[in-house]
Amino acid sequence: MKNFALSLFLAAGLACGASVELTWDRHPDLDVTGYIAYWGLTTTYTDSMDVGLVERALIDNLPSGTYRFAVRAYDRSRNLGALSTPITFVVTGGTGAEKNGSLISWDPVSVSPNPFSKRVNIGVTGTGLVSISIYNPQGRLVNKLAGANGRDRCVLAWDGTDAHHAILPQGLYLLRVSVGKDAYARKIFLSR
Repeated sequence: MKNFALSLFLAAGLACGASVELTWDRHPDLDVTGYIAYWGLTTTYTDSMDVGLVERALIDNLPSGTYRFAVRAYDRSRNLGALSTPITFVVTGGTGAEKNGSLISWDPVSVSPNPFSKRVNIGVTGTGLVSISIYNPQGRLVNKLAGANGRDRCVLAWDGTDAHHAILPQGLYLLRVSVGKDAYARKIFLSR
């Protein structure tokens, strides 16, 4: 199996530790039937989680330390592919984090995969009504998604169509994500 990319998303900073969300693009091999996420302090993987056939893993309550994360795909016979390129991440008391030595901040909006061809998942963390407006490259509203969100994460999917279910052309689109009183903008690329 071929290698593939892994990205990291700091899902929340908690007093007892951090929650880290790993996301990755679907493995290019068609016979992939699942993924295993690995993590551990420094260079040793001490923990793992079989997440099945989803491109996301949420790891909760990590105490302070330097962690290394990687993902590996497997097929029907449980043959393991190569580990993804690892990501090093520093959890500091559950309140801050560094990725490969650079300070990063918690982002309440994640978009995966990006670019996408059939479906993109837009994850939002916050309290209140979630509304996602999608604009084409000319700045015209082409679709709107909405969902209720309590204290947990809400994930909405968009299939690259307009409000009338017509397939939209390839190109760059702008998301305006509103949750409660907060608003965020993200760029996504639709590839056909």
